[in-house]
Formats: sequence, C-alpha cells, structure tokens
Amino acid sequence: MLTQTIIRSLGAAGFLLFSMRIMKRSLEDCGGSLINRTLDLCTKNDLSAVLFGTAVTALVQSSGAITLAAVGLADSGKLKLRRAIGVILGANVGTCITPWLMSLIGGGKDGIVSFFSAENLAALAAVAGAFICALSRRKAAGEALCAFGLILFSVGLLAKTLSPLSENEGFRRMATSFENPFLGLLAGAAATALLQSSAASVGILQAACAGGGISAAAALPVILGQNIGTTFTALFASAGASLNAKRTAFAHLAVNLIGAGVCLAGLFVLRLTPAAQQLSKPADAAWIAMFHTRFNVISTVVMFPFIGALEKLCLGIGEKRDVPKRNASEKKAV
Repeated sequence: MLTQTIIRSLGAAGFLLFSMRIMKRSLEDCGGSLINRTLDLCTKNDLSAVLFGTAVTALVQSSGAITLAAVGLADSGKLKLRRAIGVILGANVGTCITPWLMSLIGGGKDGIVSFFSAENLAALAAVAGAFICALSRRKAAGEALCAFGLILFSVGLLAKTLSPLSENEGFRRMATSFENPFLGLLAGAAATALLQSSAASVGILQAACAGGGISAAAALPVILGQNIGTTFTALFASAGASLNAKRTAFAHLAVNLIGAGVCLAGLFVLRLTPAAQQLSKPADAAWIAMFHTRFNVISTVVMFPFIGALEKLCLGIGEKRDVPKRNASEKKAV
C-alpha cells in the first residue's frame, strides 16, 4: 500500500512539474519579449520596480522567470542593480498567488472554496484551452490554459494520494523530525532547488498537509527553506555571466536569507511563549498560503527602505579584485 502511494505521488509530482514548465513556456511565448522590454522601462523609482515585479510575476506565475529576466538585463547593462533589486522584491510578492490558487483546490473539506473540486476546475481549464487552440491564433494562450488545468489535476491527485500517509507511523516520524527548524529549512531549500520551482514544492507541501499529519511547526521552516531554494536558479544562471548579473543574483539570495533568518529567530522566540501551542495545530493548504504571503509581503515591506544599502552591499562583490587590476594598468601606463 505504501509503495503504491509513493509511486502514485511521484507520478502526480511529475505531472505537476511537466505542466508548470509547459505553462511557463507558453506564457513566455505570449509575452516573454514584452516582459524583457517592459522591465527595461522600470527605472523611474524603487516603488515602480517593486510594483512591476509583483504584477508581472502574478500574471506569469513564475518568480524564477522574472528574476532570470532581471539578471539577464542587469548582465546586459540595460537594468540598474538598484531597480533589479526592486523587481526581485516584487517577484517575491507576486509568487504568493500560486499557493492561494492551489489552496482553492486543496481537496474537499479542507479547501477554501470546497464547492469547486480540482477535477471540475481542471476540466474547465482544459476545455477552454483546447477551444482557444482550435479556434484562435493565440495557440500559446490555449496551451497555457491546458497546462493550468493539468496543474489543478496534479495538485488534486497529489492531495488524494498523499492524504493516507498521515496515518502512516513512518511518515509521522519524518514529519515530526522537520520540527527541527534547520532540518526543515534544508529540506525546503533542497526540494525547491531540485525541482527548480518554488510553486511546485509549495504545492507538494500543501498536498502532503491535506491529511492533517503535518503540524504548523514542521511546515513553517520548510516554507522558509523553499524561499531560499528559489534563489538557486538565478545563482546558477549568473555563474558564467557578468559581475552585474552575479550581484543581482546575490541580491536575490540576500533578501531571502535575511527574511528567513529573521523569521527563524522569531520562531525560536515564539516557542518560549504560550503562543507556541498554536504551532502544534495541523497545517493545511490555506495556512501555508497565508504564511507564505505574510512572509514575502512583510519581507518586502521591511527590505524596501534598505534597497540602497543592499545595493551598496552587492556592489562590494568583486570590488577588491577590480582594484589590483586598475593599479596594474596604471603601473604599465607609467
């Protein structure tokens, strides 16, 4: 029984990853070049960069795509580092839409809108997407809708497949071990880095919580780790790029690391208060979406006044290596 559950859950996770990649590519085909052109225009002020990053990420449903676009434009010199940091902060907020969409189809009684099932919503999206593909020139938009339907189907299938695990003693022990904040942090970061999608890892966590076998204390550090893991895509992409691209990727990592560190410290303090009893309650899809949203919104609001300081910190990367080169060139000139 356990073997069948694992095989089915892996299959559902595969469907989820595949459908999210198809939707990402389709949406990029619809407006990928538009995103790059418009990002270039977000140089008026910090607030416009944050708002733009939020809006476009909410539309594209991929913070990784927006972050990579910001890194690419910083690499080419078309986007200033300060504005790129603002776009990244906005992307962290915009990515919160996905967990809320997944919580809506969180499965039966635990969903926010229990009237709508994953199967019904998936069918509607697939029919609409097929209709657009057949009768419209915008095939990319139709493919994106079909992929979205497959995402809904995959999340619903994951929720149903993983819910019996809450009764498995081995799964309960593993879930309890994640109440160690550092283990949960590492698990969330590793899963997101491996899947190359924070939305997919959050969706899997929401599905795993459908049976009520994971407490809030265990889910919270995993979510923080997922926010750290999502920065690895930009770090990998900037490996062979210019110094500006590396600085932009480092800014993304710094923002999420600082936010996760502060929140983790708050978790340790919370455990010393009577409010710690709230952490023992089971986590569900809606709770995960709410915490994910609060974390990213609060992190963005807190970091916004310090964009200039973060820019100076990132500008320090590679600065020491530049100095000897300038001195050497000066000596040759003399």
